[in-house]
Amino acid sequence: MGVNTFIGFAPIAIILARNMGFDALVGVSMVMLGGAIGFSTGTLNPYTTGVAQTIAELPMFSGIAFRFFSLVLFLVITNIYIVKYARKVRSNPNLSIVYELEQSERSNANDVEELSEVEPRHYLVLLVVVICFAFIMYGGAKLGWKTNDNSAVFIWMAILGGLAGKMGPSKIAKEFVNGAKKLVFGAMVIGIARTTSIILSDGNILDTVVKSLSSLLMYFPGPFRAVGMFISQIIVNCFIVSGSGQAAVTMPIMIPVSDIVEVTRQTSVLAFNFGDGFSNYVLPTSSALMGMLAISNIPYDRWIKYMAKLFGIWVITGSIILLIAYVVGYGPF
Repeated sequence: MGVNTFIGFAPIAIILARNMGFDALVGVSMVMLGGAIGFSTGTLNPYTTGVAQTIAELPMFSGIAFRFFSLVLFLVITNIYIVKYARKVRSNPNLSIVYELEQSERSNANDVEELSEVEPRHYLVLLVVVICFAFIMYGGAKLGWKTNDNSAVFIWMAILGGLAGKMGPSKIAKEFVNGAKKLVFGAMVIGIARTTSIILSDGNILDTVVKSLSSLLMYFPGPFRAVGMFISQIIVNCFIVSGSGQAAVTMPIMIPVSDIVEVTRQTSVLAFNFGDGFSNYVLPTSSALMGMLAISNIPYDRWIKYMAKLFGIWVITGSIILLIAYVVGYGPF
């Protein structure tokens, strides 16, 4: 339902990738791009598909078979892209887009040596992590916990894990600050970008932008109106990075437009999913992307160099899927 919760797994994936002869981009891709496909196709996402379908007056999670087909297709394409790049890097490390970063990281630390010896305290730390995750799952299922509640558990996880790892209070605080430093830049970018959305929302500009974009759909040929909705949602996502927020702003306008231009409501929801989802992994305003890059120490320009081609493939594939949805009259079931 979102990639933000995967950010903490990026360093682990990067260590695994480097030990297998790949680079940090492959490690981040292993974590983020799988989540990207799951989120963007919206197979069972209540915050995007659920909200959009509710506004469109469609049964919750209806049309799941076609979205599952999209999920599998995008997963295959994305994995081929990652594997092709990974094989190229392993055969010739000089071809890595983050080659200088890899050389710097290898000179600072040897990940293999760090993982070579497992002590009893490491098992205690792992036990603390498992127990805390069990609390989070129980709290979410039975106690109605939200992000703030989960954040409190993660803080306790850090404290108890540090104590289990034989760290003192000062060492725990120091390591917490060192870890937080890596996320400061990404947090500042997200905060500044958020001001754009606030200004547009409070100035009642966003609705005008969405209405103007939707009116342009009338000039598209029939089958390409669904593709036009897809492109419109990508543009809107530059200003509204929240999936549920974008659904709330765009779908009340897009649904009547889809009725007028003879695009099924289910296809309109799918266009929203694609437009809201895939662009989150190239936009600097995306909290998931910037958080992942910050903790992985990957410059944004290197990520874009890596992702530009894949994003283009995603857009072309999504457009073809939407054309198919238009032709077959993709409906509620």
